[in-house]
Amino acid sequence: MYLRCPLCDGELYCLGSQANLVAFRIDISGQAAEMRPKGSEVHLSPETTVYCLSCAWCGQVQELQASA
Repeated sequence: MYLRCPLCDGELYCLGSQANLVAFRIDISGQAAEMRPKGSEVHLSPETTVYCLSCAWCGQVQELQASA
């Protein structure tokens, strides 16, 4: 199960950097999963700000966990 965006129900997120965009899902434990491109690394904490790739929502991982 993956955490979904509270606005659009999307599952794909990224961090703020557009230079080397890595898309990922966030599992219920708050860890990045299914990174694209494959082999990429993403390290998340509850306070990490993530951006939904399907809409304009951005917020912290802990907000996604609280709304799950």
